[in-house]
Amino acid sequence: MRRLVALVFVTCTLSCSTPQNITEQAQLPALTPPPLHAPICARPAERAAIDVSALVSELQLITMTCGTRDKYNALIPRLRPALATKEKNLSAFFTRAYGKRGRTEHDKYITELANLQSQRVSKSGDRFCSISTSMFDQVMPLSTVEQLATYAQSKPIQQALAVDECPAAPTPRGKGGQTASR
Repeated sequence: MRRLVALVFVTCTLSCSTPQNITEQAQLPALTPPPLHAPICARPAERAAIDVSALVSELQLITMTCGTRDKYNALIPRLRPALATKEKNLSAFFTRAYGKRGRTEHDKYITELANLQSQRVSKSGDRFCSISTSMFDQVMPLSTVEQLATYAQSKPIQQALAVDECPAAPTPRGKGGQTASR
């Protein structure tokens, strides 16, 4: 009987302490499809602003959840010029897309984004901080909206607004079908 109890104890100890699949531990829950969809296409600068908004929101959530205030406080002053440009382009997009309701829809987007990202944190449990805090070190060398947007697009960051990119404007052509210089 003692051997049986010891065997059950050892088996439980081994199975309880054996790490789960490393891949499973390193991943957060799947992203939720954005519930909001913009009524118009986004220009490249506007699309970048939307992507950077999701990144900044994620960094704020990491800060509140994981206690990374020092990293956040070191990063944000460095990014202030890029974040000002991002906010200008984001406001312009919402004004262009929604007219007089632009500010209201902008606020609705920011609220929905924070809610979706918070839900994802809740679903991921203890894994969130161990996976996400390195984002600060990855973002620290970046300084422009374009760099931040490229980074955000390469990461699984929850977004609340689906946008279609506007088609590229045709390049003006000079005589003989050659592209005109600007």
